[in-house]
Amino acid sequence: MSDKVAVVVLAAGKGTRMKSKLPKVLHKIGSRSMIEEVLATANKLNPEKVIVVVGYEAEKVKAILPENVTPVIQSSQLGTGHAMKQAIPELEGFHGHVVTLYGDVPLLTAETLKELLKKHKKSDAAVTVLTAKVDDPTGYGRVVRNGDSTFFKIVEHKDASQKERKINEINSGVYCFTSDALHDYLPQLTPQNKQGEYYLTDVLALACKDGKTVEIVVTNDQMEISGVNDRKQLADLFKVKNERKLNKLMRSGVTVIDPNNTYIDDDVEIGMDTTIEPGTILLGKCQIGSNVIIGPYTTVVESDVLDHATVERSVLEEVIVKSGAKIGPFLNIKKGSTSLESSDLDKVIEFKN
Repeated sequence: MSDKVAVVVLAAGKGTRMKSKLPKVLHKIGSRSMIEEVLATANKLNPEKVIVVVGYEAEKVKAILPENVTPVIQSSQLGTGHAMKQAIPELEGFHGHVVTLYGDVPLLTAETLKELLKKHKKSDAAVTVLTAKVDDPTGYGRVVRNGDSTFFKIVEHKDASQKERKINEINSGVYCFTSDALHDYLPQLTPQNKQGEYYLTDVLALACKDGKTVEIVVTNDQMEISGVNDRKQLADLFKVKNERKLNKLMRSGVTVIDPNNTYIDDDVEIGMDTTIEPGTILLGKCQIGSNVIIGPYTTVVESDVLDHATVERSVLEEVIVKSGAKIGPFLNIKKGSTSLESSDLDKVIEFKN
């Protein structure tokens, strides 16, 4: 089997509980939509192909997809197995490993996916599933193991027996398949369940029945596999995402005075001995130097702030603050500004090209 990787992202749902005309996967977590977060993670696997299955408001979702991503339509939402079937024509001629992701699960890390791929390849499995052990598994598919702890089956919550519902290991819905397994077993799926849907989990059952290996990787961070169904869950995951970034920065030598009142995007880079004051928001690709002070109550978007500069109570967008400069308080400077609040400001600010 080739080591090549393809990624299929399932993103066809409407997201009724979001109470929005916007497709669920286009709601933002930080400065990027959830689907953009998922695709950024997928790209770290260096995939040969990336396919996104779209459905509700398909044109809006397709409009934000990068050129290297292939959209396919799922006109009727008949389950995960049905969604994956829509991607099969685009996988024709592909021989390798196919990772399935979800457009509303934005916190899954590339490190976890690489671990999934590593075990999948090493064990020569037909399928490898990512799972987690949780305190409250209500609503999730349960992972049922054999007596020797090997994989037996996955049963959806509504189809599970009382005994199976007591299992606290849940299915994330994230898998790595061999392309052969998908081509062999997807055509065999039938909607023989209480939901009348085609379950992708049945591929695992069919592989087991044929004596194929189905492996399991357990993530220790259940937030990685948490999906978004409503705006409360979106806010909860954004908080986790922001905490991850702030913790990483603080461990690298950045002082964050009030982590509960500071928001920094993943693409922001900050040098040592820089201080981030409360109420600061850093969005997009920003390069912040060393020994910088930003804040309080400052927003910086797609901008660079060079070493030893200070930006206080201001809004900057697509600019470069020169080394040692002092900006603010109460300035609002954006690329293309026709007037500046100080005649000397051009000495400390450049506009990005």
